[in-house]
Amino acid sequence: MVLVHGGISQDVGPVLEMVTEKYLLKYERQWRARLKGIRLFGEIVGALKAGDMRKLGRLTTEDWEEAIQPIIPWVNNAFTEDLINRLRQEFREDYLGFLMLGGMSGGGMAFIVNPAVRNVFKQRAGEIMNDLKAVYRHSYPFIIDPLVYDFAVNHEGITAGLFTGRHANVPDMPPAPAGNITLKTGEGAGEDEIREKYGFDAGSHEHMKAMLKKGEIGLAKNRLPQAVVIEDVPYEDILHFEDEDTSLASAGHRRFHETGMEALKRGEAAVVTFAGGMGSRWTGGAAVVKPVNPFVKMDGRYRTFIEIHLAKSNRTARLSGREIQHVFTTSYLTHDAIAAYLGNFSYFGCAGRIYLSPSKTIGHRVYPMERDLRFHWEEQLHQKIDDNAQKVMDDAHAALIEWAKHRGEGEDYSENKPILRFNPPGHWYEIPNMLKNGVLARMIRDNPGLKYLLCHNIDTLGAYIEPVLLGMHIAGESCITFEVTPRRIEDTGGGLARVDGHIRLIEGLALPREEDEFKLSYYNTLTNWITIDSLLEFFGIDRDILLHGRGHDKIIDAVRGVEKRIPAYVTIKDVKYVWGSGQEDVYPVAQFERLWGDMSGLKDLKAAYVAVSRHRGMQLKEPSLLDMWANDGSFEYVKNRVSF
Repeated sequence: MVLVHGGISQDVGPVLEMVTEKYLLKYERQWRARLKGIRLFGEIVGALKAGDMRKLGRLTTEDWEEAIQPIIPWVNNAFTEDLINRLRQEFREDYLGFLMLGGMSGGGMAFIVNPAVRNVFKQRAGEIMNDLKAVYRHSYPFIIDPLVYDFAVNHEGITAGLFTGRHANVPDMPPAPAGNITLKTGEGAGEDEIREKYGFDAGSHEHMKAMLKKGEIGLAKNRLPQAVVIEDVPYEDILHFEDEDTSLASAGHRRFHETGMEALKRGEAAVVTFAGGMGSRWTGGAAVVKPVNPFVKMDGRYRTFIEIHLAKSNRTARLSGREIQHVFTTSYLTHDAIAAYLGNFSYFGCAGRIYLSPSKTIGHRVYPMERDLRFHWEEQLHQKIDDNAQKVMDDAHAALIEWAKHRGEGEDYSENKPILRFNPPGHWYEIPNMLKNGVLARMIRDNPGLKYLLCHNIDTLGAYIEPVLLGMHIAGESCITFEVTPRRIEDTGGGLARVDGHIRLIEGLALPREEDEFKLSYYNTLTNWITIDSLLEFFGIDRDILLHGRGHDKIIDAVRGVEKRIPAYVTIKDVKYVWGSGQEDVYPVAQFERLWGDMSGLKDLKAAYVAVSRHRGMQLKEPSLLDMWANDGSFEYVKNRVSF
């Protein structure tokens, strides 16, 4: 047996919750797998008693493939699958089996091999794991380098000895390392370089800090005044495409479909995928680039968020006969990783139409204010816990408050790697960045007929250029058409509302009262359609200014003019701080953000809204949603709209 650790540290909690749910609800396929696992357990014990390692390896492999994974497929990942396949192919008949040891994929694992090749296998397992870490270093939360254990069976158990005389000495201990150790997971720029390269606005940042310290902004101040009236939006006040009637039975849908398809055939539409954030909820604050995380197996192999989005554009291009330009907006956190990923896969054969839009705006995280931490913890919903657990939680909160005070409430966060001291300042900046960095101008030069953009988050896997929706947007002649989806009980936060009579999207953190969200029938997907020329006009510029370098100052002024009209929110985010060999802590930091949905609050901007299906609008924000996404039809919805 060869025992290894892949070096990955992941929160196994969501997986354990899924296992419990499957056990309690007894879904048929998963229950059959569980019964098979119970039968295999008895056979595994028998193989152990008989000392039959070849049989043991066959049984543990069968348990992993046919009992464990059918219950919860998320226990496996691309790192582990690649490791198993490479070792199995290399050692062939000397490879006897695999055993998952409960450390989640990439954690603790064991291989059963022919004793004659054990030492060679150990060496190759270590080499292959380090090779795979290099491949997946941005995709998974590696906390240590992968390692292969040296271990032996202790036949004596725990023993003690009494030493006397000159032998009665405590063994020497290695000296403690001086200072904190930061585990380096990749090359990183220094703080000054990041500020200069990514457009850090020191004056604006100091202004925001001053407002935070004075209490003029903060988590409580994110909310609109109590006097604001929040009402639901009636069904007839928005467009509807929830049923996704692609049979074109209705005359309206048929007309919209024809309009959308004609626009696609003329090359008038492109896709913009927001990929600047790291998805802190996806990995609990670890420095993982979510867009390149191979999170699901589709058509026989693991796929990343980016690959799935490109595969949808490929299918649209095939159906329309016209290539689809596709933009991934990036930030200092994700740009290099996404560029390297696309390069490694030769841009999936469509290099000419993939654009990366690097961020030209960056925020700096600050140590949170005590009042914001207390507000944040009060806002979180907790299960009833016993007094001891409550005391532990209270002590942890008190320690974090003292940490923030000691470091300086509202001062720049100065710990950790420089790259983790900054933050993307919210998705409001993603489209303005395309004006400032020249990407939209380059797209128009490449395709002068470009008129419309479909914009969506990286984790909205169901979003794609649906001709009916494109036709609705064109017919409505709106600057922006926002997609919403019927609200479900698990959708917490804001949505589509009448705010003092004006229909707009409102963020959950801006609602005056917690109960206001329960009035709202539609949830914001953040997917939206933009008419390029209308948006340029709203910003006070046009294509001529955009396409000529001498208009850059006008573009900057235009963006700042609209930016001042968009509210700035204070949010609390968790950041992992790796300080030793495998040791990590999670700290809360505050950051300032502006959000694109608040464009709908500007009454002089023409906006429309269309309700779409849940499958199209669902966002995979955290691993706990994976099982629902895989089983409620959303997975099949996406699978039917891709072309790899």
